[in-house]
Amino acid sequence: MSEETQACWEGSEDWGVLSQMVKMSREESIPAEEAEVKSLGKIIGGGIKNAGLKMAILAGGKIRDIADKRAQAKLTKQTIEAFPKDLQDALNDGVFTEEEEQDLRRKVEAAGIDWDTMITSFHGQARGFVSHVLADAISDGEVTAEEESTLWRYVKLFRLEDVSEAIASTIKRVRAVQALQNNELPKPLTEERVHWLGSGEAIYVSTQAMRASLKPGTPPPMGKLYVTSERISFISEIKPVEYRITQIRDAGHTGSNALKIVTATKGLDTFFVPDADVTAELINCLNRLNNRTASTPAADTLSDRKRIPRDVRNAVWIRDAGLCVECAADDYLEFDHIIPVSKGGSNTLQNIQLLCRRCNATKSDRI
Repeated sequence: MSEETQACWEGSEDWGVLSQMVKMSREESIPAEEAEVKSLGKIIGGGIKNAGLKMAILAGGKIRDIADKRAQAKLTKQTIEAFPKDLQDALNDGVFTEEEEQDLRRKVEAAGIDWDTMITSFHGQARGFVSHVLADAISDGEVTAEEESTLWRYVKLFRLEDVSEAIASTIKRVRAVQALQNNELPKPLTEERVHWLGSGEAIYVSTQAMRASLKPGTPPPMGKLYVTSERISFISEIKPVEYRITQIRDAGHTGSNALKIVTATKGLDTFFVPDADVTAELINCLNRLNNRTASTPAADTLSDRKRIPRDVRNAVWIRDAGLCVECAADDYLEFDHIIPVSKGGSNTLQNIQLLCRRCNATKSDRI
């Protein structure tokens, strides 16, 4: 019981006694005491009036509390219902500014909702947005320090620790290609040595591979592909082959697993390996270091990829709903040319699609 309520009840204990005194004084009609009786009546009336006022104030306070709680509950419900659209409106352009974040935070906190609880309820929406930002960042073949910092801010903000490994591996892969384009060789492999290595020869790639069939209807030979500082060797029981780096005229890739090599002696040869884009750039880098007459890759070049306008990328992302058009995957997404640049493909909305790395790896550049 509050202090005001307690005071009202304590004051009421004397009301009965006082009322009896007034009654008695009127019945006896004692003129000499009439003024005192009237005075006492005023006091009693005032006391009753004050007590009633206090009770009314207490009742009013409770009514206001109930009204406030109802208003707060209504605001909470409205905020929860509006949040998905408010969040999507902020994310649609592929950027979530600090001002947009603070505006949403204020709405959520005003509704009495914990921000972390709210944002983790929209994990899928936030994950799609971060995939969009990552695909945008790698679309020009490089990831700047600012782009990486922004990505990690979003991962922390949206509590997306489960995609951290995918983001880190993608950035590492893109930067590996970028370094090779700048003629920066990676550290050679030291855990594997083979008997046919020459003095000072270093291994950069050692992977399981499949060589494209040379004749229709024949199974593709399986083996192991080595790329060293001096040669490319495909070790296999069927159709093994070796090319000196100086024999290579061009190296490119289709998707991320079809490595295409153009040689001076045998023309085009194709191998299927993991990360064919990285391997192709490595071969070209070695070629440039050994033979400055090497040509640029026949596949999409860095300058070609840089020309995809941002508004086109945003339109493609919205059109394809942030999913691979082949398998509906939402991870490892890349902006892909339907008709490759090498075949005259443009950077327009109609010629760009979203593919995950896995589907891109199986795509052919045949039109």
